[in-house]
Amino acid sequence: MRLMDNHTDVEKTSRRELLCNNETGLEVSDLKQKSEETNEQNDYIATASALLTKGKYSEAILVLESSLAEKEDKTKYHMIGWASFLDRNYPKAIHAFRNSISINPSKDWNSYNGYGWSLLRNANYFESIQAFEESLKLQRNHDTLHGLGNAYFLYAIEQGAKSNDYIKYLETSIKLLNEAILIQPEWNTYYTLGKILRYTSQYKEAIKVFEESLKLNSDFETYKQLSYLLLQINEFNEAALKCRAALSIKKDKEVLLFLGDALNKLNRFTEAISAFEESITIEECWEAYDGLGQAFLKTNKENDARNAFKKAINLTYPKSLRKDSNPMIEMLIDSYINSPASSNFDCINLLRF
Repeated sequence: MRLMDNHTDVEKTSRRELLCNNETGLEVSDLKQKSEETNEQNDYIATASALLTKGKYSEAILVLESSLAEKEDKTKYHMIGWASFLDRNYPKAIHAFRNSISINPSKDWNSYNGYGWSLLRNANYFESIQAFEESLKLQRNHDTLHGLGNAYFLYAIEQGAKSNDYIKYLETSIKLLNEAILIQPEWNTYYTLGKILRYTSQYKEAIKVFEESLKLNSDFETYKQLSYLLLQINEFNEAALKCRAALSIKKDKEVLLFLGDALNKLNRFTEAISAFEESITIEECWEAYDGLGQAFLKTNKENDARNAFKKAINLTYPKSLRKDSNPMIEMLIDSYINSPASSNFDCINLLRF
């Protein structure tokens, strides 16, 4: 069975529209009202807002910083923070949100929220937890709960399973994301929760959550996650269907491997061969050649199977073994092909010595 990397990336959604929705911050239309500056200063904010909605983050930051030279304002720092976040300049975003908070720390839940997200993306997980918790003291909202759930998860991974609080952090993460979903059921929050459930080997629960995510957004990554999980619980037909759906959006080496595995298990060997061969055109890997070898064996193409297994070994073992004529490789392949259990194990696992 192919193993999918346990990526610990934070939530997937692009936050380009962060100043235009309730999840991530002030609406553009509200910014002028919340500024205490003169009309001329409000013109700076309006110009910057227009640039942000067009995705021109660096230009918006320049406009706002030029205005700050004349007079400081919380809203401008807040906007610089989100613009820098979108521009993936997380240290700059952190600095801007700190300045926004310092001007009005007792009322600014959303700057604490932005501060938390920026710290999270900068891999300052413990500090991001502190920032999100400050935000929640001021307003309990979906975006901050989502961020805090992410932060606890990533902090648990950073601390490692040997940490006394490892399980507690993971459980807290799941609890917070469930609360976020109750407030506002968004696909990306379902997706994040699904990944954490997958990470903790709660496969059936993860499948339910990813299915909810799909109802809101037919996303490639969600189909990919479902493909992997359905393989883990031996739902091969459903796994193949989810693989096809993912591949209709984007060609992907791993998804083609998942598809090949599912088709091999369903005894649809000709289709499996096609899936593995297409995966190899994207990038060679031993898993594809191993699956290909198994499919060739089942269709009585022993020579093709031998060649595939040799390539799998050559991609896995040290250079001293990477010769097709090496008698040890031939012996190992003979052993594998003649093994009654060959269809149940990867050749590399059976051939280890």
